[in-house]
Amino acid sequence: MVADGQARGPAVGRLDAALALLLAGGAVTLAFITNSSSDPSVPVAGGFAWSEIAATALGAIAVAVAVAIGGRGRLWGAGTVALFTAFTALAALSIAWSVVPDWSWYGADQLLCCLSAFAGAAALARVFPQRWRALVGSIAIASTAVCGWALLVKVFPGTLGDPNNHYGRLLEPFGYWNALGLAAAIGLPACMWAAARREGPRAARALAVTALTIGIAVVVLSYSRSAALAAVVGIVCSLVLGRRRLSSALMLGLGAVGAVPLVAWALHDHSLTSDNVALSSQRVAGHGFGLVLIAVLALVTVAGWLAARETDRRTLSPSLRRRIHRGLAALGALAVLAVLGALASSHRGLTGEISHEFNRLTSIQSNVGDTSARLTQLDSSRPLYWHEGIEVGVHNLLAGAGELAYGVARLRYTTNPDVVHQAHSWLVQTFADLGLIGLVLTLALLAAWALAAARPLGLRGDPAPARGDPAPVDPAPAPGGPATAPGDPGPGDRGGPRAIATEREGMVALAAIAVCFGVQSTLDWTWYYLGVTLPALACAGWLAGRGPLAAPVGRRPGRAALLDRMGALAAITAVVAGAVIAGWLMWEPLRSAQAASAAIDSPTYAQALGDARTAANSNPLSVAPLFLLSDLYAGLHEGAAARAQLVDATRLQPENPQTWWQLGTFDLHAGRPRPALAELRRVLTLDQAPLDTWRRQAAAEIPQAQAAIAAAHG
Repeated sequence: MVADGQARGPAVGRLDAALALLLAGGAVTLAFITNSSSDPSVPVAGGFAWSEIAATALGAIAVAVAVAIGGRGRLWGAGTVALFTAFTALAALSIAWSVVPDWSWYGADQLLCCLSAFAGAAALARVFPQRWRALVGSIAIASTAVCGWALLVKVFPGTLGDPNNHYGRLLEPFGYWNALGLAAAIGLPACMWAAARREGPRAARALAVTALTIGIAVVVLSYSRSAALAAVVGIVCSLVLGRRRLSSALMLGLGAVGAVPLVAWALHDHSLTSDNVALSSQRVAGHGFGLVLIAVLALVTVAGWLAARETDRRTLSPSLRRRIHRGLAALGALAVLAVLGALASSHRGLTGEISHEFNRLTSIQSNVGDTSARLTQLDSSRPLYWHEGIEVGVHNLLAGAGELAYGVARLRYTTNPDVVHQAHSWLVQTFADLGLIGLVLTLALLAAWALAAARPLGLRGDPAPARGDPAPVDPAPAPGGPATAPGDPGPGDRGGPRAIATEREGMVALAAIAVCFGVQSTLDWTWYYLGVTLPALACAGWLAGRGPLAAPVGRRPGRAALLDRMGALAAITAVVAGAVIAGWLMWEPLRSAQAASAAIDSPTYAQALGDARTAANSNPLSVAPLFLLSDLYAGLHEGAAARAQLVDATRLQPENPQTWWQLGTFDLHAGRPRPALAELRRVLTLDQAPLDTWRRQAAAEIPQAQAAIAAAHG
């Protein structure tokens, strides 16, 4: 039997590399042109909406291709896809009872996009299982490119970064440090795989070590504790589940050693990592950091190449491997004992110190600064957000307040002065938005995915093909043609022990990436960022759809006409129709926003009214076009028509304090103080947050309404 890399041949390796670069380019593009969908201006922005449409279309194409050319066999991961579909359907249905139905529409659109990416990856794993290298490689490349850009922004802050940025921590290109930290964290398992695989070129393995240095440095310099935790968990998963532990640990260690001087230099220079530093000082510090960056990365690359050469030349004996494993385990145990000893030596004692730190971790009064010191602190504002999310869920127990409604629904139950739009936890946000039904579906989806992912990881016994299912076969060769399809492993390679062992290492990397994403999703809201969410879901989907490594489904033999397979044709038609409908649903809010913008810029009232009506018709769930129409009618001195639009807004979103404030303010200025007083008091009922815009403005206007009523009776 020949080695896996040899059997595939250089042409196949180049194809995988080209696919990896293509996928990485798409992921990097997403990182730069999309932002968080939790920002009120983003879901209806062109870059975000068109990215959703494109990703949905690509996922649907992948599913359609799998249906058209896929071989017969068990539908691995079908249960996971079905549960994901059910969760997405629940989010879409929540529009009917949502506090902010337009936001629930946007949330359902993003879930449709995520579902398409997940299902598309599962479908491709079914018919092109040998292309897993392209997916893992693309994560490594994309993560390194994004992290490299974040460091370059520090080197050239005025040229590449926002001159008005006052934060010292890394945050570009996402504009949010935790999203950048997660992008770095999910890249570490992929880079560990690339650095440790012996079948790869030494230059690529050396560059993977360099990428590890960049990723580790970015995780630390983003000051993201959730990303740091996700990175640690991902690394542990890679080392525990992988078989190349020593090579992975060696390359990771080299990368970590390289990251130390970068992090130390950056943290030592306050002009690099402190807030509110003058741009001129940032430039000077950045140029010095750039020289250090070049020197360190050059040295790490050389060290990585030498390490790759030595691992190729030397084969450790089993006894030496066991001793090294025991030594690493002993170091880990000593580290745990050192932590316990430090806790025990405190004046509170071991149990007292643990209790104290736990109280800091869970206190709703906790807060933390924005410096690097936060990396060693457990204080956080998240318990407060979680408490508010649970409060919303308890008051909307069965089906929640509606997808993405947390930010508005919480106002009724909180006195927290901070403006918060996310619960900073997928589980808490799901409970608040979709209630117990959403929570149950989430946990069922997690369990189904774990069971499906366990098959390619070898954590479950590979089942024999079900009775009646044909064994996987390669496409029938044409007379005189090759025995396998172009790009496929040779017959002696597919399913062989060496090929399975090699592929399993890639599956471990994919699993670690998915786990990284899941860990941070329990502590933050970075799932709203498509640039990290879609790559992570693609990895999770591939694992779910891959099935046992020894029995890939592959493509169907022969070329049966699609018209002769009515079931497949119907399935493809349904997938295409669903993608078209989903794309339309994603485009309509964008069309509405564009029409509203055109109305604001229109030179005449007649044209502005036409554009505003188009905006309202395109997005009938949004109150923003109604507010715009009201302003236009007021400008035309049509008071009754202007007020009617605001009344419609309160009927559309009766639990949204903004709609009542708009109506109350209009009535107050129109000389209707009595209805205005009731409407403004309604704002105070729906909005308990003291610093929220609508409550503050309503509270300031209520005395005016009361004075006007008193004057009318005086």
